[in-house]
Amino acid sequence: MKLSDIIDPNNIIVPIKSTIKEHAIQELLRHMEKNGNLSSTAKLNDFINSQEKAFSSAAGKGVAFPSCGSIEVENVIAVLGVSKNGVAFNAPDGLKCHLILLTLSSKKDPTKRRRLVHMFQDMISNIEIKYSMMEDGSVESIHNTIIDWEQKNMENL
Repeated sequence: MKLSDIIDPNNIIVPIKSTIKEHAIQELLRHMEKNGNLSSTAKLNDFINSQEKAFSSAAGKGVAFPSCGSIEVENVIAVLGVSKNGVAFNAPDGLKCHLILLTLSSKKDPTKRRRLVHMFQDMISNIEIKYSMMEDGSVESIHNTIIDWEQKNMENL
């Protein structure tokens, strides 16, 4: 599995318009629907937002990973939303989230979703990569950053 294949230019939104968590999740889901990955977003939106009320998907340090399983998804799909001003996600450190990676996977096999999130976390653990993605403002440059990281870290993937 390659990040650059799943988080391709069609699955990166720069910038997301929403400043509220619930609206940001809906914006990302609608993007998946627009791309033909989903037939509807209402149930997924309700489910993810109810999960968020119980436990925030914000990891801290400006990053959130909302996710769930879906009967419409066979493998794993994702969309990356980048917010310059940040979205309040009830993060443990109180910071707003600037990188929001929404992932959906088959209900039968959530391990692919977890692996994708882990790879993304590994990549943004490099502070230079993380901040360049947050501040760059270009879908192409973010995708190129992902490709460059993969090429440098291919043996670990």
